[in-house]
Amino acid sequence: MPDFDLKKIKATIQHNNEKYARAFLKGDATGFIELHHSRSISMPPNEGVKDSREMGEFIRTIPAKGIKSYALQALEVFGGPGEVIERGTYEVGDGVHTIDHGKFIAIWKQEKGRWKIYRSIWNSDSVQ
Repeated sequence: MPDFDLKKIKATIQHNNEKYARAFLKGDATGFIELHHSRSISMPPNEGVKDSREMGEFIRTIPAKGIKSYALQALEVFGGPGEVIERGTYEVGDGVHTIDHGKFIAIWKQEKGRWKIYRSIWNSDSVQ
């Protein structure tokens, strides 16, 4: 196994987060799923556990919802060669206003030499 370099992994995660945001905004389920480990699960708020295929189905609906901006910010990345944990914030907007914002945890794990999202959970800080 190559040397573990957390600084390089942080840069990879940031790059992947940018790809994630583009796929999200376009409703690109294929691009979205490609960023996830083959055994990934997501835990969206107020819903059951979903695999990447189920999340891809949700992603396809995003353009119809009027979402124009989506940003992820990694606040902290730590871990070791097996898994890396990212803690961050997200913000979703309609091009003028923030629709939602909150926090997330993502566990990244390598698959076929690439860091992919293995587990994710997020929750909103917006008052409903």
